Amino acid sequence: MAFELRDYQKEDIEAIEDDFLEKIDNDKYQKAVVDSIMGTGKTNLMIYWSHMLAEHGLSLIVVVAPTLAILTQTAERYLKFYPENFSYLFFASSTIPGIKRTTSADVSDFVNGVFDEDGKVIIFTTYISFPNLLLFIKPEYVFFDEFHRFKDYNLIEDDIHYLGLSATPPFSPFNTIVRRSLSWAIESGILCDYVLNLIVYEQEKTAVELVDFLMRQGDCKKLLVINRYQAVATDIAESLDGEYAVEAVISKDSYTSRRTKENRVEKAEKGVLSSVNIYKEGSDKPWLDGLLYTVKPGSHQNMIQSFGRVLRKHEGKEKANVYFACNVAKLQDMLKYLRKFVSALKMYDNERRIPFMILADNSVNDVQYQNVIQSIDDIVKVR
Repeated sequence: MAFELRDYQKEDIEAIEDDFLEKIDNDKYQKAVVDSIMGTGKTNLMIYWSHMLAEHGLSLIVVVAPTLAILTQTAERYLKFYPENFSYLFFASSTIPGIKRTTSADVSDFVNGVFDEDGKVIIFTTYISFPNLLLFIKPEYVFFDEFHRFKDYNLIEDDIHYLGLSATPPFSPFNTIVRRSLSWAIESGILCDYVLNLIVYEQEKTAVELVDFLMRQGDCKKLLVINRYQAVATDIAESLDGEYAVEAVISKDSYTSRRTKENRVEKAEKGVLSSVNIYKEGSDKPWLDGLLYTVKPGSHQNMIQSFGRVLRKHEGKEKANVYFACNVAKLQDMLKYLRKFVSALKMYDNERRIPFMILADNSVNDVQYQNVIQSIDDIVKVR
């Protein structure tokens, strides 16, 4: 299958290659970061640049990702575009058809066998397994996918090339050579626009009631719910499945089981994925058009990564709605959190006023409603 890059991706590849060749010319090694918002095709950059590295004479490349699900998804794309160019190996506890697997010193025999035939190797591993892999081989080039999850800088060696890719990169000694913001991606039509929504009510609502309210009254047909507890995720699915296609997706689900549940929700007219600590980086579900937080997502990386799950473009999808909910009595606590969320968001979408809407049920009086509006108006002006 032909590999086609968008015009901006060609510019990004050129920037990566220019930095790489400059380092080579000066007897140095590339240690760089691609800081590009979700949905801009960082995986495709990695795959295409791997092909170019082979043309530059590199023979041993390692791709590191935080989870087996992301690693598997990435490996599938390598096989799709370059099935014959490399010999692939999983140094992890999972595999896919067409790729061998090992978690031992056999990796050295595999690499040497490929090199004996003048071949080139790409090894897929997780952040957890990466230190063990280094006991057996010394890569020429390492990709850190979802680079914000990398912590072990003591593993970085002077004589190896590294490229980190992330929508929310950490502070690091690496040099940022590509930067694509959320504002740019929306204005360029790569991601869809979004609206932040605050649901306020005076009479307490359960998570089940909130989800049901949104599916009946909200502007979304396919809703992702971020929960803290498995019991809540399961309760939503058990209570509402039948009204809509509702599936609880939890950490113990296998990759295959998760795919089955996602496919059912995607094919339904209206559906809900009720999740616990699942949908952050690497989960591309463009058919999702709504996101409800029943729990505060914590760090700004987690905020933006989960937020990005619903921003992918999809046929018939004009915008994504992101929902927060609180009782009027707890409004001040929610406003403090929203100020933090918007501040984090403006690190990526900093060229415009953040769009915000208020959804209030009949239990909220006019005075309370106006107070909410004024408070939100102050928050979206955060710089």
